[in-house]
Amino acid sequence: MSRKDLVYLSTLAKEHNLHLRSYMDLMAVYADYLLHEYQLNLNDYKGKCLPAWVVHLCRELNPSDFEINSMKDEGKFYEWLEWIGAIKNRRYKS
Repeated sequence: MSRKDLVYLSTLAKEHNLHLRSYMDLMAVYADYLLHEYQLNLNDYKGKCLPAWVVHLCRELNPSDFEINSMKDEGKFYEWLEWIGAIKNRRYKS
């Protein structure tokens, strides 16, 4: 794997033209979901190369404009909206 293939949280932030801190603030909405469903804390990956499944999951939760337009073209956008809405409305017991 070449260096250009490595993906970090900062890479995902740049895809949205955001600073890492702003991207992490956006992803904080999904913190409970990630922790309860995947035992994943994104803060643990700061400065580290992300596994492919984490990259995929982050892009599913917070797609770029290009990915959103692709979903619209493929007729999957409303399905994604329902899925993301269900995730945002989930409540987990502490």
